[in-house]
Amino acid sequence: YKRQVLRVARPEEKEIAINVPEGQVGGLRSAKTMWVTLWARPELRLPAELRELAPAADAATRTYTARIRLRASDPAVGLGMTARVSVQPAAADETLVVPLTAVVDQGAGPAVWVVTDDKARRRPVEIRQYREDGAVLAKGVQAGELVVTVGAHKLVAEQPVRPIVQENPAAEKPL
Repeated sequence: YKRQVLRVARPEEKEIAINVPEGQVGGLRSAKTMWVTLWARPELRLPAELRELAPAADAATRTYTARIRLRASDPAVGLGMTARVSVQPAAADETLVVPLTAVVDQGAGPAVWVVTDDKARRRPVEIRQYREDGAVLAKGVQAGELVVTVGAHKLVAEQPVRPIVQENPAAEKPL
């Protein structure tokens, strides 16, 4: 039976402890940039970096404990404050993630429907990883191509479609 009787804090080195779902561990490891915002001071955006990531998930929560270190000391950050950690994914993840609803598999392997000349064309894809927010594609779609994300399972080759384009606001993703 162990009990913690003392905790030592170094006020000049602040860090944030977070629990990361399994599907977001890869994005955290390969993050291009990382920053912290305080709930008490949301206008502050403090640069941060991954200091430590647990090698195994917690048995009860199935999440990985991560420690995020602030790169610079800021007097606004106090011990015990609540913070939000955000990451900007590596370039490959930013441009090659499609919603799970866009991926279809009718027995010939995973594919997406790409809109060219207002017609749907099936395009085989290679999926690197499935995540909560979509499928990370290794091959098959280029940045800027229109991909059908709603009703993809009902399309047939060369079917006329009318694209409704919505921008993806997720250039940065909070954890």
